Amino acid sequence: MKTSTKALILAAVAAMSIGFSGCGSSQKDAQPIQILLQMVKADGGRTFGPKERIYNVWYKGKTAIVEVSPQFAEGQGNAKEKVDAIVKTLRKCDGIDNVQFAVEGELVNKIGDIDVSKPLS
Repeated sequence: MKTSTKALILAAVAAMSIGFSGCGSSQKDAQPIQILLQMVKADGGRTFGPKERIYNVWYKGKTAIVEVSPQFAEGQGNAKEKVDAIVKTLRKCDGIDNVQFAVEGELVNKIGDIDVSKPLS
Protein backbone atom coordinates (compact mmCIF):
# COMPACT_ATOMS: atom_id res chain seq x y z
CA MET A 1 0.00 0.00 0.00
CA LYS A 2 1.41 3.41 -0.97
CA THR A 3 2.23 5.83 1.84
CA SER A 4 -0.28 8.41 0.55
CA THR A 5 -3.04 5.78 0.38
CA LYS A 6 -2.27 4.64 3.90
CA ALA A 7 -2.22 8.24 5.13
CA LEU A 8 -5.58 8.95 3.50
CA ILE A 9 -7.14 5.86 5.05
CA LEU A 10 -5.76 6.82 8.46
CA ALA A 11 -7.12 10.35 7.99
CA ALA A 12 -10.58 9.00 7.15
CA VAL A 13 -10.48 6.73 10.20
CA ALA A 14 -9.36 9.64 12.38
CA ALA A 15 -12.17 11.82 11.06
CA MET A 16 -14.75 9.14 11.72
CA SER A 17 -13.49 8.75 15.30
CA ILE A 18 -13.66 12.44 16.24
CA GLY A 19 -17.30 12.24 17.22
CA PHE A 20 -18.64 12.07 13.67
CA SER A 21 -19.08 8.32 13.60
CA GLY A 22 -22.60 8.42 12.26
CA CYS A 23 -24.54 10.54 9.83
CA GLY A 24 -28.05 9.87 11.02
CA SER A 25 -30.75 11.22 8.70
CA SER A 26 -31.89 13.70 11.36
CA GLN A 27 -28.46 15.35 11.21
CA LYS A 28 -27.81 14.70 7.53
CA ASP A 29 -27.32 18.35 6.59
CA ALA A 30 -24.40 19.09 8.91
CA GLN A 31 -22.36 15.97 9.45
CA PRO A 32 -21.13 14.80 6.01
CA ILE A 33 -19.34 18.08 5.29
CA GLN A 34 -17.85 18.06 8.79
CA ILE A 35 -16.64 14.50 8.29
CA LEU A 36 -15.01 15.36 4.96
CA LEU A 37 -13.37 18.49 6.36
CA GLN A 38 -12.00 16.52 9.31
CA MET A 39 -10.71 13.87 6.90
CA VAL A 40 -8.84 16.52 4.89
CA LYS A 41 -7.53 18.20 8.06
CA ALA A 42 -6.35 14.89 9.53
CA ASP A 43 -4.57 14.15 6.24
CA GLY A 44 -2.23 17.07 6.98
CA GLY A 45 -1.53 17.85 3.33
CA ARG A 46 -0.11 14.43 2.48
CA THR A 47 -2.77 13.64 -0.12
CA PHE A 48 -4.83 16.81 -0.57
CA GLY A 49 -2.92 19.74 -2.09
CA PRO A 50 -2.98 23.21 -0.52
CA LYS A 51 -5.59 24.56 -2.97
CA GLU A 52 -7.70 21.41 -3.16
CA ARG A 53 -10.78 22.29 -1.16
CA ILE A 54 -14.09 20.71 -0.28
CA TYR A 55 -16.59 23.55 0.11
CA ASN A 56 -19.96 21.97 0.70
CA VAL A 57 -22.17 18.91 0.43
CA TRP A 58 -25.77 19.05 -0.71
CA TYR A 59 -28.32 16.41 -1.59
CA LYS A 60 -30.48 15.40 -4.50
CA GLY A 61 -32.53 12.46 -3.26
CA LYS A 62 -30.07 9.85 -2.00
CA THR A 63 -27.14 11.40 -3.87
CA ALA A 64 -24.63 13.58 -2.03
CA ILE A 65 -23.11 16.25 -4.25
CA VAL A 66 -19.68 17.38 -3.09
CA GLU A 67 -18.72 20.94 -4.05
CA VAL A 68 -14.95 21.08 -4.64
CA SER A 69 -12.47 23.71 -5.79
CA PRO A 70 -11.38 23.86 -9.44
CA GLN A 71 -7.91 22.73 -8.31
CA PHE A 72 -9.45 19.63 -6.75
CA ALA A 73 -11.33 18.89 -9.99
CA GLU A 74 -8.08 19.20 -11.95
CA GLY A 75 -7.05 16.07 -10.07
CA GLN A 76 -3.50 16.94 -9.18
CA GLY A 77 -1.83 13.99 -7.54
CA ASN A 78 -3.84 11.01 -6.39
CA ALA A 79 -7.27 11.76 -7.90
CA LYS A 80 -8.53 8.17 -7.65
CA GLU A 81 -7.54 7.85 -4.01
CA LYS A 82 -9.22 11.15 -3.10
CA VAL A 83 -12.44 10.32 -4.97
CA ASP A 84 -12.55 6.82 -3.48
CA ALA A 85 -12.00 8.13 0.06
CA ILE A 86 -14.78 10.70 -0.27
CA VAL A 87 -17.23 8.20 -1.78
CA LYS A 88 -16.47 5.53 0.83
CA THR A 89 -16.74 8.04 3.68
CA LEU A 90 -20.07 9.47 2.54
CA ARG A 91 -21.58 6.07 1.74
CA LYS A 92 -21.32 5.27 5.45
CA CYS A 93 -23.87 8.02 6.12
CA ASP A 94 -27.54 7.04 6.39
CA GLY A 95 -29.56 8.00 3.35
CA ILE A 96 -26.58 8.49 1.01
CA ASP A 97 -26.33 5.89 -1.74
CA ASN A 98 -24.31 7.80 -4.36
CA VAL A 99 -21.87 10.68 -4.65
CA GLN A 100 -21.30 13.22 -7.41
CA PHE A 101 -18.90 16.15 -7.65
CA ALA A 102 -19.49 19.79 -8.59
CA VAL A 103 -17.44 22.94 -9.15
CA GLU A 104 -19.12 26.33 -8.77
CA GLY A 105 -22.53 24.64 -8.57
CA GLU A 106 -22.16 22.64 -11.79
CA LEU A 107 -21.68 18.88 -11.89
CA VAL A 108 -18.34 17.83 -13.33
CA ASN A 109 -17.58 14.86 -15.57
CA LYS A 110 -14.01 14.26 -14.40
CA ILE A 111 -11.81 14.63 -11.36
CA GLY A 112 -8.39 14.46 -12.92
CA ASP A 113 -8.62 11.45 -15.23
CA ILE A 114 -11.38 9.78 -13.16
CA ASP A 115 -14.83 9.61 -14.77
CA VAL A 116 -17.38 11.04 -12.32
CA SER A 117 -20.06 11.83 -14.91
CA LYS A 118 -22.46 9.37 -13.25
CA PRO A 119 -23.21 8.98 -9.55
CA LEU A 120 -20.56 6.89 -7.79
CA SER A 121 -21.45 4.29 -5.20
